[in-house]
Amino acid sequence: MAQGSEKRFSLGWFDEAYLRNCEIVVVHTPDGGIAAFTNILPEYQLNEITIDMMRHRASMENGMMDFLFTSLLQHFKEKGYDTFNFGLSALAGVGDNSESRRLEKVLRYLYEHLNHFYNFQGLHAYKDKFRPNWEPRYLVYPSLTALPDVVVALIRSDSGDRLLDYFKPGA
Repeated sequence: MAQGSEKRFSLGWFDEAYLRNCEIVVVHTPDGGIAAFTNILPEYQLNEITIDMMRHRASMENGMMDFLFTSLLQHFKEKGYDTFNFGLSALAGVGDNSESRRLEKVLRYLYEHLNHFYNFQGLHAYKDKFRPNWEPRYLVYPSLTALPDVVVALIRSDSGDRLLDYFKPGA
Protein backbone atom coordinates (compact mmCIF):
# COMPACT_ATOMS: atom_id res chain seq x y z
CA MET A 1 0.00 0.00 0.00
CA ALA A 2 1.28 3.47 -0.83
CA GLN A 3 2.30 5.75 2.03
CA GLY A 4 0.51 9.01 2.76
CA SER A 5 -2.87 9.93 4.08
CA GLU A 6 -5.73 7.51 4.39
CA LYS A 7 -7.66 7.34 1.10
CA ARG A 8 -11.37 8.12 1.41
CA PHE A 9 -13.24 7.64 -1.86
CA SER A 10 -12.32 4.58 -3.91
CA LEU A 11 -11.83 2.39 -0.85
CA GLY A 12 -13.12 2.43 2.66
CA TRP A 13 -11.07 4.42 5.13
CA PHE A 14 -10.14 3.66 8.66
CA ASP A 15 -12.81 5.17 10.88
CA GLU A 16 -13.47 3.43 14.21
CA ALA A 17 -17.10 4.60 14.42
CA TYR A 18 -17.79 3.25 10.93
CA LEU A 19 -16.00 -0.05 11.61
CA ARG A 20 -17.92 -0.64 14.85
CA ASN A 21 -21.02 -1.07 12.66
CA CYS A 22 -19.40 -3.54 10.25
CA GLU A 23 -18.81 -7.24 10.20
CA ILE A 24 -15.03 -7.59 10.36
CA VAL A 25 -12.83 -10.57 9.53
CA VAL A 26 -9.58 -10.58 11.52
CA VAL A 27 -6.35 -12.57 11.57
CA HIS A 28 -4.87 -12.53 15.07
CA THR A 29 -1.24 -12.83 16.04
CA PRO A 30 -0.29 -15.58 18.54
CA ASP A 31 -0.35 -12.98 21.34
CA GLY A 32 -3.87 -11.81 20.43
CA GLY A 33 -2.97 -8.71 18.44
CA ILE A 34 -4.45 -7.92 15.05
CA ALA A 35 -2.28 -8.91 12.08
CA ALA A 36 -4.75 -8.17 9.28
CA PHE A 37 -8.42 -7.45 8.72
CA THR A 38 -11.07 -6.66 6.16
CA ASN A 39 -14.60 -5.45 6.67
CA ILE A 40 -17.67 -6.84 4.96
CA LEU A 41 -20.27 -4.63 3.29
CA PRO A 42 -23.98 -5.34 3.24
CA GLU A 43 -25.13 -7.15 0.11
CA TYR A 44 -25.41 -5.02 -3.00
CA GLN A 45 -26.32 -8.05 -5.08
CA LEU A 46 -28.29 -10.98 -3.80
CA ASN A 47 -26.12 -13.69 -2.24
CA GLU A 48 -22.82 -11.81 -2.72
CA ILE A 49 -20.16 -10.88 -0.18
CA THR A 50 -18.33 -7.60 -0.74
CA ILE A 51 -15.31 -6.21 1.05
CA ASP A 52 -14.76 -2.53 1.66
CA MET A 53 -11.25 -2.13 2.98
CA MET A 54 -8.34 -4.38 3.78
CA ARG A 55 -5.35 -3.67 5.96
CA HIS A 56 -2.39 -5.57 7.37
CA ARG A 57 0.57 -4.71 9.52
CA ALA A 58 3.69 -4.18 7.45
CA SER A 59 5.65 -6.25 9.97
CA MET A 60 3.61 -9.39 9.25
CA GLU A 61 4.85 -12.22 7.06
CA ASN A 62 4.14 -12.25 3.35
CA GLY A 63 1.01 -14.23 2.66
CA MET A 64 -1.00 -12.88 5.60
CA MET A 65 -3.63 -11.32 3.33
CA ASP A 66 -3.68 -14.47 1.19
CA PHE A 67 -4.49 -16.46 4.32
CA LEU A 68 -7.20 -13.98 5.28
CA PHE A 69 -8.89 -14.07 1.86
CA THR A 70 -8.54 -17.82 1.37
CA SER A 71 -10.20 -18.36 4.75
CA LEU A 72 -12.83 -15.74 3.96
CA LEU A 73 -13.68 -17.25 0.57
CA GLN A 74 -13.94 -20.74 2.03
CA HIS A 75 -16.10 -19.56 4.96
CA PHE A 76 -18.63 -17.70 2.83
CA LYS A 77 -18.75 -20.49 0.24
CA GLU A 78 -19.66 -22.91 3.06
CA LYS A 79 -22.35 -20.43 4.15
CA GLY A 80 -23.90 -20.70 0.66
CA TYR A 81 -22.89 -17.39 -0.93
CA ASP A 82 -22.61 -17.44 -4.71
CA THR A 83 -20.12 -14.63 -5.38
CA PHE A 84 -17.42 -12.56 -3.72
CA ASN A 85 -16.75 -8.97 -4.79
CA PHE A 86 -13.14 -7.82 -4.36
CA GLY A 87 -14.09 -4.26 -5.30
CA LEU A 88 -12.71 -1.94 -7.93
CA SER A 89 -9.33 -1.86 -9.61
CA ALA A 90 -9.03 1.81 -10.53
CA LEU A 91 -7.79 2.59 -14.06
CA ALA A 92 -6.97 -1.05 -14.87
CA GLY A 93 -7.51 -1.71 -18.56
CA VAL A 94 -7.89 1.96 -19.52
CA GLY A 95 -6.00 2.86 -22.69
CA ASP A 96 -4.82 -0.70 -23.32
CA ASN A 97 -5.49 -0.90 -27.04
CA SER A 98 -4.14 1.08 -29.99
CA GLU A 99 -7.59 2.55 -30.75
CA SER A 100 -7.77 4.19 -27.30
CA ARG A 101 -8.40 7.92 -27.26
CA ARG A 102 -5.64 10.27 -26.18
CA LEU A 103 -7.28 10.88 -22.80
CA GLU A 104 -7.42 7.14 -22.12
CA LYS A 105 -3.73 6.87 -22.99
CA VAL A 106 -2.96 9.67 -20.52
CA LEU A 107 -4.91 7.80 -17.86
CA ARG A 108 -2.97 4.65 -18.76
CA TYR A 109 0.27 6.57 -18.29
CA LEU A 110 -0.91 7.73 -14.85
CA TYR A 111 -1.86 4.14 -13.97
CA GLU A 112 1.61 2.94 -14.92
CA HIS A 113 3.64 5.77 -13.39
CA LEU A 114 1.88 7.02 -10.26
CA ASN A 115 2.40 4.01 -8.02
CA HIS A 116 4.42 6.34 -5.82
CA PHE A 117 1.15 8.06 -4.85
CA TYR A 118 -1.30 5.18 -5.10
CA ASN A 119 -0.47 1.54 -5.74
CA PHE A 120 -2.92 0.97 -8.63
CA GLN A 121 -0.95 -1.86 -10.19
CA GLY A 122 -0.10 -3.64 -6.96
CA LEU A 123 -3.69 -3.64 -5.78
CA HIS A 124 -4.88 -4.91 -9.17
CA ALA A 125 -2.22 -7.64 -9.24
CA TYR A 126 -3.15 -8.72 -5.73
CA LYS A 127 -6.84 -9.03 -6.56
CA ASP A 128 -6.12 -10.59 -9.96
CA LYS A 129 -4.35 -13.60 -8.45
CA PHE A 130 -7.75 -14.74 -7.16
CA ARG A 131 -8.91 -14.84 -10.82
CA PRO A 132 -11.95 -12.55 -10.47
CA ASN A 133 -14.43 -11.81 -13.22
CA TRP A 134 -13.48 -8.20 -13.95
CA GLU A 135 -16.34 -5.94 -15.05
CA PRO A 136 -15.79 -2.46 -16.53
CA ARG A 137 -16.86 0.66 -14.67
CA TYR A 138 -17.01 4.12 -16.20
CA LEU A 139 -16.40 7.72 -15.23
CA VAL A 140 -18.93 10.01 -16.87
CA TYR A 141 -18.13 13.71 -17.15
CA PRO A 142 -19.89 16.55 -19.01
CA SER A 143 -17.01 17.63 -21.31
CA LEU A 144 -13.26 17.47 -21.72
CA THR A 145 -12.96 20.99 -20.32
CA ALA A 146 -14.63 19.82 -17.10
CA LEU A 147 -12.33 16.81 -16.70
CA PRO A 148 -9.56 18.60 -14.75
CA ASP A 149 -12.15 19.77 -12.22
CA VAL A 150 -13.57 16.24 -12.02
CA VAL A 151 -10.09 14.78 -11.44
CA VAL A 152 -9.32 17.33 -8.70
CA ALA A 153 -12.69 16.61 -7.06
CA LEU A 154 -12.00 12.85 -7.12
CA ILE A 155 -8.52 13.32 -5.66
CA ARG A 156 -9.87 15.64 -2.95
CA SER A 157 -12.62 13.21 -2.04
CA ASP A 158 -10.17 10.30 -2.05
CA SER A 159 -7.65 12.11 0.15
CA GLY A 160 -10.11 13.40 2.72
CA ASP A 161 -9.77 16.93 1.31
CA ARG A 162 -5.98 16.82 1.68
CA LEU A 163 -5.07 17.34 -1.99
CA LEU A 164 -1.45 18.18 -1.22
CA ASP A 165 -0.94 14.76 0.39
CA TYR A 166 -0.67 13.37 -3.14
CA PHE A 167 2.43 15.45 -3.73
CA LYS A 168 4.33 14.96 -0.47
CA PRO A 169 7.69 13.18 -0.78
CA GLY A 170 7.30 9.57 0.31
CA ALA A 171 3.50 9.83 0.13
